[in-house]
Amino acid sequence: MRLIKHRLSPLKPTEIIDYKNIDLLHSFLNRQGKIRPRRSTKLTLKQQRKLAKSVKQARFLNLLPFIVNNVVKAKLKKKYNKKKILKKKSNS
Repeated sequence: MRLIKHRLSPLKPTEIIDYKNIDLLHSFLNRQGKIRPRRSTKLTLKQQRKLAKSVKQARFLNLLPFIVNNVVKAKLKKKYNKKKILKKKSNS
């Protein structure tokens, strides 16, 4: 017979997943602003679904950003630098 490990939820019993609780939602997002997967958050399936709905609702109401600006700027900067380097090589 297979043993089932019951994980302890990272949420305190008093914490409720809600779109208005931005600090709690922010703790389940990665640096890029994406929702972290269930295996890393240790949430139950029901809690993860509620978290996803709450994050999407908070984004829609502009309480959370859809995209984190620092990450976007870094990607654009990297892309621009590559183009600049390629132009220098082709001119030489």
